[in-house]
Amino acid sequence: MKNKIKNIGIILGVFSLIFLGCKDNIDPIVEKMDFSRVFSPLNLTAKIRNLTTAELNWDTKTDADSYVLEISEDSMAFTHIVKTLTVLPTQLPYSILLDGQTLYSARVKGLSKSGLADSKWSE
Repeated sequence: MKNKIKNIGIILGVFSLIFLGCKDNIDPIVEKMDFSRVFSPLNLTAKIRNLTTAELNWDTKTDADSYVLEISEDSMAFTHIVKTLTVLPTQLPYSILLDGQTLYSARVKGLSKSGLADSKWSE
């Protein structure tokens, strides 16, 4: 009889620890995230349409109102920028007339009118 009471006490103790020890520490669901800058444009591609026309395209972001496109004649150093253009998302893909037989680099960053900081450059 002593063993039965002891076993029942142990079982009740274990079950009470299991049920009382479980708490729901679940963080609330995040439905909207606020960021301090515009997201960088992704998938920047350049296609040569003829000898002097290049067609540039990238994925647009909903938080960007316009984009700054810079064309440089040096290889990704961007010390000799030959053209700086403002491109709207509705103008994509954007065609640009360039000199033939010259190597160019391009980079793009997103701008916002709502007060967010500019995005980082995508090259």
